[in-house]
Amino acid sequence: ARFSVLLGAGVILSFVAPSTGRITVAGTDLRDIDPDQWRHQIAWVPQVPGLFAGTIADNVRLACAVASDENVRQALADAGAADLPLSRTVAESGADVSAGERRRIAVARALLRVRMAGANLVLLDEPTAGLDSTREASVLASLAALDATVVVVAHRPETINAATRVITLSTPAPVTA
Repeated sequence: ARFSVLLGAGVILSFVAPSTGRITVAGTDLRDIDPDQWRHQIAWVPQVPGLFAGTIADNVRLACAVASDENVRQALADAGAADLPLSRTVAESGADVSAGERRRIAVARALLRVRMAGANLVLLDEPTAGLDSTREASVLASLAALDATVVVVAHRPETINAATRVITLSTPAPVTA
């Protein structure tokens, strides 16, 4: 995987246009690509991932409805979540799971989306926040092994150090009259 760290996800997801410059995908300006087609290629894990009422397996399968239990178990294991039973129920909005569990379920969903649903870009916002070092290492190793481009918004040194390329964006100084 090409594993980069970037601060600013909205532009890549086509929710926000760049204020200067442009983003190209295989030579095509992102503004010229249908946003729905573009987003279909992306496995996205926001800083506070969404969950819905159902089981953990249901929440992971959101990425690929036909995934087998074994596919889901493998994705959970690779996300440092092998301890989460597939049949465990999750309340609406994931109110009954910890922040770390929520994040690991969402990372498993993203891994499954790449492996089974054709996503070739993984965009994650602070995917290892709240994880212990063992689970963090598992997540980072799984992301690095993907056959996809991985872009991570991160502040944690361990996550940044795992990247093969780091891009730091800064906010320009305000213009004063």
